[in-house]
Amino acid sequence: MIDAAAALILAGFTVAPVAAGLLAVTLPAAIERDEERECREALDLPLAAEHRPPPSSLRCAGCGAWNSPSWWLPLAGAGRCGTCGVRRPHRRRSAEIAVMVGTTATALAAPADALPFLLVATWLLALLAVIDFEAWLLPDVLVLPLLWLGLLVSVSGPIVPADQAILGAAAGWGIGAGLRWGFRLVVHRDGMGGGDVKLLAALGAWAGPALCPAILVAASLLGLAAAAMRGLPRAMPFGPFLALAGWASILWREQALALLYALLGG
Repeated sequence: MIDAAAALILAGFTVAPVAAGLLAVTLPAAIERDEERECREALDLPLAAEHRPPPSSLRCAGCGAWNSPSWWLPLAGAGRCGTCGVRRPHRRRSAEIAVMVGTTATALAAPADALPFLLVATWLLALLAVIDFEAWLLPDVLVLPLLWLGLLVSVSGPIVPADQAILGAAAGWGIGAGLRWGFRLVVHRDGMGGGDVKLLAALGAWAGPALCPAILVAASLLGLAAAAMRGLPRAMPFGPFLALAGWASILWREQALALLYALLGG
């Protein structure tokens, strides 16, 4: 009989990649449809007609035909629809790879008592990074569970104690909101999106208040490096870099704190 941690590691290479890949495709489309419907209803406009079925875990996004069983396999699944030839969405494969890589790193680095919780956080962060990178969206339906899970896990204290988790969430929200509104006052544009602010608060609940500024700085450096490699000027979403920096800070929290204190001369 395998324990919960082993079962979750196994899920990280089977069920979780498939679920993340499907959500990466269907969730942004569903949110976009709901927002359009709400706007039309608020403006008393007729609802737009659906010309093809919405993205589904069972049907092809191009023609609506039923997907073959191999469509469910992570990475090795069929690359094209057998009916219309539409390629498997790139975002789905990216999410599958991100979840598998994150599962591997977390299984190797996380302490045993925190492993199950860190695996779930890893999957959520991987999915958020992929969705935001391609759709510029950090859905509340993923960010808020990450925040509440971090607060609930802190009750048993395998990562941070409860007081540090609460302070971390408050610090993350405060720093992010302050930067967002300060940037808007100075340059009349948003420096961070509302989803980025919520994500930093969620990361603070896992990492504690001391690492919130470090996560923000590390994410900014990662974003600048990525922008330089892609060639400036080009706008890029901040969420993927925030998720990556936060994930690393949570997984290697003690090392990150030691490095922070060394840089501050403490």
